Amino acid sequence: MEGIFGKLFEKLWFKPISIVVLVILHFLLIPTLMPSQEESYTVFFIVCILIFILDLYYLKCFMKHFRLPKAKEKDLAILFVIDVANNKQFKDCQRKIIKHFSETIISNQIPFKVLYIQYHNLKKIDIKLEKDQKKLLEKTNCRYLIQIKIDSDDDDNANNYEMTINTGVIYSAYNQEQHQKFLKELYNISLNCRTLRYEKKEKIQVLHFTTEQMAYACKYIFGLTYLLDGNLDQAEIIFRELLLLVNQKKIKDPVGKILNKILPLRCWEIQFLLAIKYYEEYNDTEKEESIDKMHIHLNNANEYYPNTYGYYLNMAIYHVLKNRAINEAKSCIKKCKEITPNGSWKYSEAFLLAYESHSPLTIYRKYKQAFRVEFNLQRLTIFIERILDEEPDKNILRFALGLLYNEIGNTQLMQKNFKDFLNNNNKILDDKLIRLLKDKFSIEYETHLKVLEFKNLN
Repeated sequence: MEGIFGKLFEKLWFKPISIVVLVILHFLLIPTLMPSQEESYTVFFIVCILIFILDLYYLKCFMKHFRLPKAKEKDLAILFVIDVANNKQFKDCQRKIIKHFSETIISNQIPFKVLYIQYHNLKKIDIKLEKDQKKLLEKTNCRYLIQIKIDSDDDDNANNYEMTINTGVIYSAYNQEQHQKFLKELYNISLNCRTLRYEKKEKIQVLHFTTEQMAYACKYIFGLTYLLDGNLDQAEIIFRELLLLVNQKKIKDPVGKILNKILPLRCWEIQFLLAIKYYEEYNDTEKEESIDKMHIHLNNANEYYPNTYGYYLNMAIYHVLKNRAINEAKSCIKKCKEITPNGSWKYSEAFLLAYESHSPLTIYRKYKQAFRVEFNLQRLTIFIERILDEEPDKNILRFALGLLYNEIGNTQLMQKNFKDFLNNNNKILDDKLIRLLKDKFSIEYETHLKVLEFKNLN
């Protein structure tokens, strides 16, 4: 009876119109309680006070029923939207899923918040629509949502019921590429936990198995969220612990197999991102320790996934920046060429030839081939200009900069670098190069020739 009464009360009195009905009832009821002149007002005041206390309690319950949970601005939080038939199922869901997420957070000391709300309390929000999902996440300050639906409407009498977990959209702060990556990863890792069937006669055994799966899945979700949020240190801690746990227990269930496959990739990604971070730091500060840390993290990444294209390409950069080990850098570029025949390594190859002072026409042909591959040319010019600042005698690099700025579309810097190349050149140029400079880049060689003749006379 209590369940029926509670459900009926919730249906009738937890609606916006209920407040209006309550006010009307007060206007109708209070005059009838007014005592006559001969009667004492004591009982009336006591009744009014009791009604007032009940009103306050009702308003508190009403506001709690409709109020959206909200995380703090700096919190990383997950929002569960639970679609159930009654409060018993809601509490059951809290115990089986939400509580476990919370316990995972506490036991692993993860600074993550878990919020939840019943589906029928969402007013004017259709979580089937992506725009409404984002609106809900923004209002609650959550990173992403998970929808849970219990498919049986009577888990007391049914022999079994199913709990379906559907992953939601990521917080709108992420870009589209991260959004798609997150959803794909989350789908893969939770695929075998998405529908959980509970049979009463073996509820304990089934629950134990699915809870273990959920432990790995939710911990991975936390790590992935930190990774996409840029908190690489926290993500690395979570992924390493989870990888160690999976390897120690030799988990063979579907979730364990997926984790065995993707956790090394995530750990590799973190080490690679840290290497890039310290390379960027070196560009800003030129601190030697930054380039050393880049080297350490590249080697760490190589332990998870050996001999990747990215590893060899960035090791080539390291060899040049650290000690101008050109032969080692060329060996790395050769490995890149074997892995990806038509890759961005072509820019590195062209640079290394320019650094070794090969002929300008050779450099022109190499960069012409490289320009067919998309690349951030602006970053490349910064790299070459830094090398030139340190070694101004590497004159062919000025010619390379002219080619790069021409491709970028900066005519002023293109002409400046070609003229600097000519002014620092002490050799007679090839006729083909003279025609190339004049016809392709509008650089007149005659002026430079007069300057060169004047230098030779003196």
